[in-house]
Amino acid sequence: MDGNSVNLTRGGGPSPIIVGGSRGSGTRLIRSLLAESNVFMGYDDNDSGDAHVFSLLLQRYINPILQHTHTLDYSLSQLSQNLRETLLTEFSTAARHHAILCPPSAIQWGWKNPRCMFILPVLQEIYPQMRFIHVVRDGYDMAFSSNQRQSQKHYYALFDEARANMTCEDHAKFWARVNTEVLRWTRRELGDRCLTVRLEDMCDQPEKAIQRLLEWAGLPVQNVGTLRSLVKSPQSLGRWRHQDQAVIAKLERICGEARASFGYPSAGNIPMLVEDAPRQA
Repeated sequence: MDGNSVNLTRGGGPSPIIVGGSRGSGTRLIRSLLAESNVFMGYDDNDSGDAHVFSLLLQRYINPILQHTHTLDYSLSQLSQNLRETLLTEFSTAARHHAILCPPSAIQWGWKNPRCMFILPVLQEIYPQMRFIHVVRDGYDMAFSSNQRQSQKHYYALFDEARANMTCEDHAKFWARVNTEVLRWTRRELGDRCLTVRLEDMCDQPEKAIQRLLEWAGLPVQNVGTLRSLVKSPQSLGRWRHQDQAVIAKLERICGEARASFGYPSAGNIPMLVEDAPRQA
């Protein structure tokens, strides 16, 4: 990228690769793989690698968007004119501030912030040829995660239902709704400019998953062995198999269809490990 290519205006400049998904799904790993492949992913990040310049905006605007739409599969026409213009102006400015630090040696640029999946229509309006990596982890695992900030912050705005003390069933419901609506929107609006990456695939067959990621991103397929060393399977992967089967049966009714849409098999086809003590998130 040359110096002029990061002088971005709304709808102009090179199109970014954006990484999003449920928090705790593996977005940090995907960011690391891209960064090690000479994709500029930013310098001003938090400890999780989230582009800090977008964090306050996401915190400020996700709930107002959801209160208008009650869905992630929305169009900008569903928002008020004032909200729409404010979103486009502020996120365009944030993207310019992020991209201006991109070095000339970078092959491509982008950023990672899990909650960007809530504002995909906004980002597409700014960058019509943007690409999005939707990182997914099994909804059963996500229901038992200790990191539930997304559902705690946005459940009420999405469902218009108050929850004083959220349960694993609530978290599973949120995961199913959010991820299936992103899947529907990206299939319709982005097509092959969206790549869905399951954390389980990355951990089970890292070389194959890394090669698929690099090819999709248009990056040189090299140093796969080095990139492979970045893949660490979390101890909590598959934690749901240590839970009570009656609870899993409830989750199956809540998010089984959503899990199937991402290729996860029914819990009835996977052995449980309830004799072990539950693992922590």
